[in-house]
Amino acid sequence: MTYVVSVECEVETPEIDVARVRALVERALALEGVPDGAEVGVVFADDATVHELNRRYRGVDRPTDVLSFGLSDLARPVEKGRVSAPFVLPPDMGLPLGEVIVSRDTALRQARAHGREPAHELAHLVVHGVLHLLGHDHAAPEEERRMRAREDEVLQACGFPPGTAGWSHPADEEH
Repeated sequence: MTYVVSVECEVETPEIDVARVRALVERALALEGVPDGAEVGVVFADDATVHELNRRYRGVDRPTDVLSFGLSDLARPVEKGRVSAPFVLPPDMGLPLGEVIVSRDTALRQARAHGREPAHELAHLVVHGVLHLLGHDHAAPEEERRMRAREDEVLQACGFPPGTAGWSHPADEEH
């Protein structure tokens, strides 16, 4: 499968390998059956930026680890001459799924708290954010179990140890 994955580092992020981030996103999209050409942006930012986005768009006045801003409900490609959404893209344009914003600062704190390498925590948050773009959630225990299993599958496929995706967000934490 071929996807368009853009990676931007608004803060110095030596812990990440851009090629590996792209591979993580592509693996998650492929496992979820997302069609070729879909587009996802990943941004690594600081706590101040993520805090402001969280406050402005979610009404939560604190930083968080990852935010997902989905676009897939706003734009859909034309399929066989049928328009399936109010905003139409040319038939040869990929579906813009959205953007995942990861707080490097929070990721580094969480890595220490979970006893993980920073690169592993950042990778986990990228996958977590992409799965949110694709409709996964962790509000109910069964949803969380399915989401963690998929996260683990993606992380393992990209070289991370098995069984390392699981950890719980505070009850009021959503992305």
